[in-house]
Amino acid sequence: MDDVRASSAWVATHSSHVVVDSAGIEKVVDNIGPIPKVEWDFEGIHYFDNGPLTVQYLFVLDALNFCFWPDKELNYDHLALGLKAVLQNDQSAFDADRLQKYTGPQLRELLKWPRPLPLEDERVRLLHEIYFLL
Repeated sequence: MDDVRASSAWVATHSSHVVVDSAGIEKVVDNIGPIPKVEWDFEGIHYFDNGPLTVQYLFVLDALNFCFWPDKELNYDHLALGLKAVLQNDQSAFDADRLQKYTGPQLRELLKWPRPLPLEDERVRLLHEIYFLL
């Protein structure tokens, strides 16, 4: 956690207050054009079966997708692809009864990650929390 604080200290030190310009928002709304349709998973990194397993995948991805600092090799794409591979190999990997039992080393093994994940204990805690949602 200290690495996160250290790497974000500059931003916190130099930040200033933000003001929302309501008139500016209205101007954008009046002038905005059509938004192009983006196909789901145009990058090919997400699991998709058009069913409940996709929702479970998204719950797990969303729970684990935070703060990868200071590990420059672990990022969203790695996480999304890793979780996709997990489900392609074992469609019961995100079942509620399994989510409540995962440990840090097991999560690393699932993602094929060679070292502790940043904030690994918190990630595991959130996996356990998903158990109560499913």
